[in-house]
Amino acid sequence: GEKHSSVIFREESLRNQNKDLQGRLTNVNEQLQLTSRHLSESNAESKMMRDERDGMKLNISDLKATLVTEIEAKESALSTVFELKKSLSVSESKLNIVQARNVENCSNFKSSMKDYEQKRDREVNEIICKYESLKNASAKEVDILKKD
Repeated sequence: GEKHSSVIFREESLRNQNKDLQGRLTNVNEQLQLTSRHLSESNAESKMMRDERDGMKLNISDLKATLVTEIEAKESALSTVFELKKSLSVSESKLNIVQARNVENCSNFKSSMKDYEQKRDREVNEIICKYESLKNASAKEVDILKKD
């Protein structure tokens, strides 16, 4: 038998709906492929960025280590300078003590030299006096002898 016109219309309508749905499905599939491609590109980019970030982290930790080393070296140098300053200060105070002793010794030496010179002068004067009196005495004796 012949199909009823409403059945034919219904079949036609279903075929059109099917075609429409297949077109939509194709669109969705294309969108899905595009999205998938974007996603894998985005994943690749974020992996590159993570690698860069990790590289930067390594650089930063290297820099930190270098800085720590330099700071320690400077602190060590400062401590050496500080020790040298202390040692220098000790040496300077020892030198001051020695110089003060030298000044004292020098002045003691000068004063004992003066004492010695005064004593010597007195002794020389005593000797000259004795000599003079002996000379006078012997001159008198010579006179006495001449008178005889």
